[in-house]
Amino acid sequence: MKPCLTLVVLGAALLLAGCALRGEEEAATSTRSDDSGLLVGAAAATANAGSSRVFVEASVGGQSFTGEGAYDYRADRGHLTLDLAALGAGLGEVELVFADHVVYYRLPAEMGPLAGDKSWVKIDLEALGKASGSNLDALAQGNQTDPGQYLRWLKATGADVEEIGTESVRGVETTHYRASVDLDKVVETAAPEVRGATRAWIDRLKSELDSDVVPIDVWVDGDGLVRRIRQEYEIRDTKTEITLELYDFGVEVDAKAPPPDDVVDLGDLLEGGFGS
Repeated sequence: MKPCLTLVVLGAALLLAGCALRGEEEAATSTRSDDSGLLVGAAAATANAGSSRVFVEASVGGQSFTGEGAYDYRADRGHLTLDLAALGAGLGEVELVFADHVVYYRLPAEMGPLAGDKSWVKIDLEALGKASGSNLDALAQGNQTDPGQYLRWLKATGADVEEIGTESVRGVETTHYRASVDLDKVVETAAPEVRGATRAWIDRLKSELDSDVVPIDVWVDGDGLVRRIRQEYEIRDTKTEITLELYDFGVEVDAKAPPPDDVVDLGDLLEGGFGS
């Protein structure tokens, strides 16, 4: 998959993560002495904080990029600006907006002609979850490189949680934990409106990893809030490293969908051979 398409689909999983955290608001808070609920409770506490700023750092097959933004877990709205300068080709910064279970990705100017001179690509999660063929493959592959998905994976961690030690994350003292995520539980605990999309990329990920579980590292502060999530794995000799940091909880988030006449649907682009 080309970097541009991977980044388009990356936004879909970030929105999946936001939906999951919003659902965690009604979950019971964690009992820190009970490892089986520790990380699930941390996800709930993070959702109850309402919103946060987000920093993403990713490396896929030696290609690295970073991103910063913010997400409102109650309103299911957010934004992310990716710095793609390290990927070359003069990409610079690109923008994603999340609103109403839809992701909007602002295309680099030079790619406008490939999208009918539209500025934004629309990713409808519910529609993609019902898709097949290239649409389904794109969703699955893109999520393999997405750090945001791991927020929702905390709901699928088991009782085997290892405490690694204490570390500072952006000046905040945290406890570092290591756990395993049950990929089948990721589907079971997904919100109904995104369950089809979730099942698509989880099935693909399980096939690629040849495993039903994956490791995850989580840093939790003294208030039970998730401050950092990290995951590393390898598929087809391609190493992926993802780090997600959350900070400035309760921040105001301004995110609006772009004008409809400046938007093209991802499904239409894929049918036209975009990203192939």
